[in-house]
Amino acid sequence: MPGWFGTNSVKWAEEIRVEGERAGGPFTTVFYNEPDPKGGTRPVWGLQVNSMIVRPGPGEVVVRDGEGVEVRGWAWGCEGVEGVGVSVDGGRTWVEAVVEERVEFGWQGFRVGLELGVGRHEVIARARLRDGEVQPLTGARNHCHRVEFDVVK
Repeated sequence: MPGWFGTNSVKWAEEIRVEGERAGGPFTTVFYNEPDPKGGTRPVWGLQVNSMIVRPGPGEVVVRDGEGVEVRGWAWGCEGVEGVGVSVDGGRTWVEAVVEERVEFGWQGFRVGLELGVGRHEVIARARLRDGEVQPLTGARNHCHRVEFDVVK
């Protein structure tokens, strides 16, 4: 179903049964669970806000050419992504990326040009949905993606 996690891939379905409790496999007991504020864990249902940096890649060496460094990535979530902030100072300040319009339930590309000096840099991407949900910086299954790379002359 669009916008919802598939905790058991339908390509593996051999039968469908109505049960009184969740199945005991790793997809329903480990992989698609999150902490429940009331204690224990709960199933992940809706597609949480998320983002991923794809360029520069981890450990990549970027040659500084006077045009700045372009950071590109993907963002997604149940309600559609409204914006993506990109930080190079550990999340103290954010630069807004250009985010592509959503098509149906597809991922949305984002990009931003950054003026970075020579040296090692860590870039963080943080997406936010149209309904106001913001990607957590740390400590969650959908926490912000971070990439370290080097800029050279």
